[in-house]
Amino acid sequence: MNDPILQAVQALSKDVGERLEKIEKSIQNLAYEVNKNKAATNELKATVNERFDRLEKDDPLGVLAMMNHINKKQAEDQSYTDKKFAEIEREIHSMKARLQN
Repeated sequence: MNDPILQAVQALSKDVGERLEKIEKSIQNLAYEVNKNKAATNELKATVNERFDRLEKDDPLGVLAMMNHINKKQAEDQSYTDKKFAEIEREIHSMKARLQN
């Protein structure tokens, strides 16, 4: 255990392990958020469908406005999710590069 190279490798291994655990936790948190958002989206979908049925009968222009709003919101949510996964992918790539060096 007095070998400095072995100690450096062990320290690096520990550091990499800790960082990988953080990345795994981030991924788990994102997966939880995605699942939570899916459940909320399903609930919202049921409500929207009921409203669409009513609006189609009473106000066709209102239906179009609501659909445009939903499409915009969905695009914003997708953009947020894409950004978060891109951040995690960059971290993983950085970790792999460090391990290879």
